[in-house]
Amino acid sequence: MSLWFCRCALAAIALFSTLAEPAYGFGADAHEAICEIAYRELTPQARAQVDALMALEANTRIRTFRDGCVWPDFRETATNARRVEHYINVPRDWERVWSQRCHVVARCLFTAIAEDVATLRSDMASPQEKLKALKFVGHWIGDIHQPLHVSFADDRGGNEVLVENVAGCSRNGETRLHAVWDSCIPADVMQERHASAVAAGDDDRGAFGMLLSEEITESERVEWMRSVSPLDWANESLAIARQPEVGYCVVEGARCNYAADRQTYDRNTSKRVFTPTDDYEDRFGDLVAQRMKTAGVRLGALLNRLFGP
Repeated sequence: MSLWFCRCALAAIALFSTLAEPAYGFGADAHEAICEIAYRELTPQARAQVDALMALEANTRIRTFRDGCVWPDFRETATNARRVEHYINVPRDWERVWSQRCHVVARCLFTAIAEDVATLRSDMASPQEKLKALKFVGHWIGDIHQPLHVSFADDRGGNEVLVENVAGCSRNGETRLHAVWDSCIPADVMQERHASAVAAGDDDRGAFGMLLSEEITESERVEWMRSVSPLDWANESLAIARQPEVGYCVVEGARCNYAADRQTYDRNTSKRVFTPTDDYEDRFGDLVAQRMKTAGVRLGALLNRLFGP
């Protein structure tokens, strides 16, 4: 067992104790860090409007904007009708997403982002409606930058791909690839880059977000802000998910098969088991950190456009 998996066991215990339901997007560590980055990207005017909305929050578990970005994964929120909106599912023979339509179900991240951005722009929406939309937008932008959230419906974005010999990220005795990308890798990156954040406490997540924010160069910021389209962000994620080294699918031509002998996952057959190499986290840790930083910069830019002059 690699040192990464040992660290993940501790991080996963801390993470899952904070959420009553399994996270549907990046785990709490990543979502809070993304929104801390975004908050630090805000203009004074945009920050004042975000602060004014957050001041209306009645939930005592939510004290800051970054706290609010985890709220869509709370039990009372995650079980509502919007749970399907945490993903974009596409056909397995698509090498890219071709439009901002939900291709498998009626609603997805594309419709979710559009709906909540429209609420924040609306002069008719109440402050409470805008508060709820703000929390959702912060969460959605994180989700669309998590590679396994632009994926395939039959295996639920890697939730039906088991990972062998992993101590962390386990639910019901099984470890799923989706959870490794949601929680284990971000938690490991947080520990490596901010050693005091092992317990994944709120203050540590904020410090982690600030640390990532300080790593962002101006050239990176300019590059990431060139794209304002959720379609582009989704295609970035899909391209990562399709990389053979990720272990999510078996690529055959343009098709991203579930396994070498199966095109899709069928609940009547056994799950595929993926055994990552010991350097799996080292290979993808920097990439996950970059996706978090990219999401934070783009979320900040979006809020500046919404709340700017």
